[in-house]
Parts: sequence; C-alpha cells; structure tokens
Amino acid sequence: MTRKTTQHQDVEDASLQWLALQRHPTCPSHEAFRVDAHFKTKDAGVFEITHRIIWVADEMGDASPAPLHLPPPSPSRREDDLWRTTCLEAFFKPNTTGVIDDAAYWEINISPSTAWASYFFSDYRTGGYPSTDLVVTDVSVQHKHGMLVTNAHIETRTAEAQSALRTAIVGLSAVLETSDRSLSYWALAHGSAKPDFHHQDSFTLHT
Repeated sequence: MTRKTTQHQDVEDASLQWLALQRHPTCPSHEAFRVDAHFKTKDAGVFEITHRIIWVADEMGDASPAPLHLPPPSPSRREDDLWRTTCLEAFFKPNTTGVIDDAAYWEINISPSTAWASYFFSDYRTGGYPSTDLVVTDVSVQHKHGMLVTNAHIETRTAEAQSALRTAIVGLSAVLETSDRSLSYWALAHGSAKPDFHHQDSFTLHT
C-alpha cells in the first residue's frame, strides 16, 4: 500500500542519516519496533522530515502484517486530534534571540492517513492555536512489508516565521498505537518522568 501526493527521496537511500527515537521508559516495551527519523533543511524556510517505523520478524521470519493501529487513508488536509493514535510529530523552537520569544514553538502532527496539523504555542503548553505560519505542503506514506515510512515537506508561510526558524532547535517524536490499542511515546530525548514532547529537553536537534 502506497499513498503519495508527490515524489520524494527514496527512503532506502543509504545516504540518509537516520536518528533513533527512544521509547519513554514508562510505556509498554513494544520491543518489536524500531523508530527512526531523518531531518533536512531543503531551502530557506523549507524542511523535510521522514519517520520510519520498522517491526521485527516473527518466529517464521515474516513481519507481522498489522502490528500497528493505523487511521484509514484520508485526503492530505488539516485535522485535529491526530496524536490520539499512531502519529509522527515534529516541534520547532526558534533559536534566534529577539525574533520570537524563546519560549515560543510550533508543533507539527503528521498522520499515516496523510492528514496533518500545525499549532503555535507562545509558551510551554500555552496557546496551541492552529497555525498558518508553518504548514505541511505534502505528505508521502509508504506501508511496505514490515515498515511504515512517512515523509513530509514543511514550509514557513510568513516572513516572521521564516526569520524565526532560520536557526531552530527541533524535537522529533512519534506516537505508536498497536493493534491492542496500547500507546507508546518515542522521541530523540525524554526530559520528564511522564511522556511529554513539549518539554524543553526534548528539543535536541539544531538546524
């Protein structure tokens, strides 16, 4: 099953530098999964993010056909509450003093359905309003045997946002819901006792 809105770089390209996401220790082990992400700044104010979820083979050497609970395919449009099931996420915090307050950040949600969402926070978990400054312009989803890959282009749509994110700190994360409806939370880093992608210590990747 492959759902695409545009052609992207081959996810099996050996030149991609994958970053391993870590499961929060309070979540179900889900040892069958490996979650990676790739981040790239393509142009000024344009970012490309790829998430890759791989599950291990069973005793017969065949990967389980449906270890994840996935939302049904939908048009690639803005939707809320994507994080309630399997969802790939990115957080952008400006790292340019004086452009936008240091506490401000954006949250991007990308669903395997190809739906997406963008929110702006003025401070830690404050605001969360739908944003038109930073938007997802296209989503590509590949569901291969034993692997789910999402690829998205994210663009700034205002001069203020482009200036703010010229240098940024990024957090990459994922929510996985398995077929038994249990949830696990994955990120480059976890900075709190409970899963919290908004925590400042989860922002570790510098553009």
